[in-house]
Amino acid sequence: MPRRHLTNDERAIRRSRGIAVWRFLPFMLMIIAIFIMSSDDQLFGQCIGRHPATASGRGAGWARLIVAIPCSPYYVRDFSDHWLVIAIFCAGVALAIPQFFWMKRHKAYWDKVREKERIKRASDN
Repeated sequence: MPRRHLTNDERAIRRSRGIAVWRFLPFMLMIIAIFIMSSDDQLFGQCIGRHPATASGRGAGWARLIVAIPCSPYYVRDFSDHWLVIAIFCAGVALAIPQFFWMKRHKAYWDKVREKERIKRASDN
């Protein structure tokens, strides 16, 4: 019985045990868009009712980031002002979905290979 030809994705999965950096870029696009969103003072003025005090430090940055996520509907409401950041975020989501499923297939394949290698090593001893 002839073997079926592998798809390009299957060949890429079998070729490398690691995941290439470019596969993570769509996820980075989403994170960058969220960081840009969290740096917008107008967003905070609309969302929490007052402009935030200018604080610096690691805690202030994390606080702004955490507040920016639930305030994102206010960001989308001004689409004409923020269309580029929203488009970058949506493009990141659209490109990340296939990468997520590819990474799941990659992990499943290499977990199976590692399990076979472990069983082989155990039987050799």
